[in-house]
Amino acid sequence: MSVFSEAFPNSKKVFVDGPLGVRVPMREIALENAASSIRLYDTSGPQDCDVTVGLPKVRAPWVGCRRTDACVTQLHYARRAR
Repeated sequence: MSVFSEAFPNSKKVFVDGPLGVRVPMREIALENAASSIRLYDTSGPQDCDVTVGLPKVRAPWVGCRRTDACVTQLHYARRAR
């Protein structure tokens, strides 16, 4: 068991499928002796990654299909949305 799971014994990380194959991380927290649970957005990031290699590029295919010769910053998309 990892240190993270020991620190939060009544919860587990789950993923909800989003659009275009994006998986949204959620933390499912058991309530009332596991009779019910609640899901919250999980910002903890990937667990058990090799920090010398870096994080896996899980969004590379999703980002890659949007790329053109144009600027692809958040500011660019925000201005375009107006």
